[in-house]
Amino acid sequence: SDPYVKVTFVTNAGLPIEGQVHRTGYRPKTLNPVWNEAFYMGSDKLKLAECSLKFEVFDFDLMSADDAMLSVQAFQ
Repeated sequence: SDPYVKVTFVTNAGLPIEGQVHRTGYRPKTLNPVWNEAFYMGSDKLKLAECSLKFEVFDFDLMSADDAMLSVQAFQ
């Protein structure tokens, strides 16, 4: 696998919030990836009580669409 993670703030209805998406780098040829990355998400307009975080793990593919591997949503 060549996994990466997509982190998205979503509304309570599950819709992505514009500009609130981060994609990590992919980790080539591993089944035990480690992401030691720091990044900032958010804005002064974001109402945390009205949204949640969604984490999606994908397998990076160069010649075809990336394969979804896992999806988890963290609610408040």
